[in-house]
Amino acid sequence: MSGYFHSITLDYEKCMGCTNCIKRCPTEAIRVHGGKAKIIGERCIDCGECIRVCPYNAKIAVTDTLDKLSEFKYKIALPGPTFYAQFKEEENVENILDAFLSIGFDDVFEVALAEEVLSFMTRHYLSTNKYKKPLISSFCPAVLRLMQIKFPDLLSQVSPFMTPREVAAMLAKEEAVKRKGIPYKDIGVFSISLCPARVTEIKQPMGLKTSAIDGVINISLVYKDILKELTKNHKKEKNMNLQKATGIGMSWGYLTGEARALNYGSVLAVCSIQYVASVLEEVERGELKDVDFLELRACSGGCVGGPLGIQNPFVGRVKLKYFVEKYRTKTPYYQEKEMSDFYQQGRFISTEPILPRPIMMLDEDMSKALLKMERLDKITNELPGLDCGACGAPSCQSFAEDIIRGLAVDTDCIIKLKKKGQILAEEVLDLMRKTPPAMGDDSLKEEGEGKINDGGIKLTLQEIKELLDAEVLVGHEQLSKEVNHAFVADLMSDVLAFATSGSLLITGLTNPQVVRTADVLDIAAVIMGRGKSPTPEALKLAQESNIPILTTKFILFEISGRLHARGIRGCIEKVGST
Repeated sequence: MSGYFHSITLDYEKCMGCTNCIKRCPTEAIRVHGGKAKIIGERCIDCGECIRVCPYNAKIAVTDTLDKLSEFKYKIALPGPTFYAQFKEEENVENILDAFLSIGFDDVFEVALAEEVLSFMTRHYLSTNKYKKPLISSFCPAVLRLMQIKFPDLLSQVSPFMTPREVAAMLAKEEAVKRKGIPYKDIGVFSISLCPARVTEIKQPMGLKTSAIDGVINISLVYKDILKELTKNHKKEKNMNLQKATGIGMSWGYLTGEARALNYGSVLAVCSIQYVASVLEEVERGELKDVDFLELRACSGGCVGGPLGIQNPFVGRVKLKYFVEKYRTKTPYYQEKEMSDFYQQGRFISTEPILPRPIMMLDEDMSKALLKMERLDKITNELPGLDCGACGAPSCQSFAEDIIRGLAVDTDCIIKLKKKGQILAEEVLDLMRKTPPAMGDDSLKEEGEGKINDGGIKLTLQEIKELLDAEVLVGHEQLSKEVNHAFVADLMSDVLAFATSGSLLITGLTNPQVVRTADVLDIAAVIMGRGKSPTPEALKLAQESNIPILTTKFILFEISGRLHARGIRGCIEKVGST
């Protein structure tokens, strides 16, 4: 698995082990151990979700730099439509393209031109071929890598055409050879990208042996220079005629753009990697057979929402739509006859199959793998099923896999660790209560066998209800229950770590996770502050689990103060006293 290249890497100095990334990764490729995240290469699809959600900017995308331009005599920039959307004040795409010629490039070729060609070719393919519905767009490399890992059976339904950037690179080089007479090997084509998956795409292309693109440059490396050129007062005339694409190709930059450019049959457009995975699950189950084509994008809103983007994606979408409308009626650079020739000649067809990427090989020996699978099921059933992430894995299922692979131990689960700690504490107390026959000292038993006075004052739920002017939503029959400790938190991993059995849980959360956590820890009752009520699902779960739920108008601070004034103590204080 070490043969996989990845553009996304981790800055260990910045990583604080916050676990935000492990929850958002669509392939569960991240773990947090020792206070630092770790990316599992065989699972990573370079979608950039971890870059998007990391509050410490610890996930970074490694791309080529402008220094690589010096390796070629003739340098061509490949900006996609989303690049134009980063300049909200600019009214003319020609100016944006012209600015590339001032920062080290000799020519520019719009990716939108290739998208117009592929719109025509895909439409012709759908109308003249028999294929298994729905045909899945080959545009987004992150989606294709997700399919390699989680939906390998659907790879045969991917469109047979190359990606627009590959097509653009090939066309750009061919035109440079014709117009300039420059040898093919001296031409370098560089993609300007908002997407880390594009970097991986050219290093390890899917559907091709080698990529026609010679490098991918992060938009941030050219943005300031381009902006500087745009703000200059150019007195020279711009006669380059670099802008050739129409609004049809430019619309591919946001969701539904490819579908509208295709203009054929029934098309479903889906964005955000989690929703894409959900739709692919439906396709795998044999549904959506009435859909001709699936436009799938890993980023929210399409490529305009790429994780490396400069502009707010919503503002960028509006700006891109402006350009789409402005250039919608422009005469196409490639005429229908030329595009038809491309199709008839079999141009821009993928030459290699897209193969699955196995990630769950428990053992190369089949018999051992089956035994490990049985053990995996057993471990998973023994885990609490909360998927809290406190163990450093995104779910209990993935944590069980880590145990099987030797990457974790069962006590990394805070619930199991806590239970073992309670058992150990009880054993120690039992030993303390036993007195050697020669001593005959019963002083430890004066307060009653097994009873420890921790200084807390007990209140019934009825007294707490009156104290907080609370409404009982579940558990009217349990108001005589006594409690003397409480814990306040909105983060369930903190509750799992520090709250004790039989205590009150005071929270502002209202979701089912609160009830599940209370059930696992045997919490006496849940008090929801600020007048909040549980969601219908949480309320139903509380009734089934017989967990009292109270709600009060007071804020969490006021609830804690009132209870503390009446003698209720905190759970951490109780742990310290024992």
